[in-house]
Amino acid sequence: MNDNHIATVGELIAALATQDPASPVRIATCIRLPVGPQSPVHHQVTVGTVVSAPDEDAEAADLPVVWLGGGKEVGWPFHRDLPPAVATALRWS
Repeated sequence: MNDNHIATVGELIAALATQDPASPVRIATCIRLPVGPQSPVHHQVTVGTVVSAPDEDAEAADLPVVWLGGGKEVGWPFHRDLPPAVATALRWS
């Protein structure tokens, strides 16, 4: 595991181990449009359903992939940007 890539359930559990279990959890995304001078769009959603299913591109003997589904957009129906401190902590600003 490094600062920006968690590849396994074990690494995710380790990354969350120091957090308060009662804390809200969000998925933050940074969308960079390929054309134009637009700034990146920082977006936040809740975590939805968690499922396990095979990766169609993997060999049959491989472990299934654990998928974290995106839940509801935070602030819907109005877009709510990430707090600037979060974008900075994620090294997106």
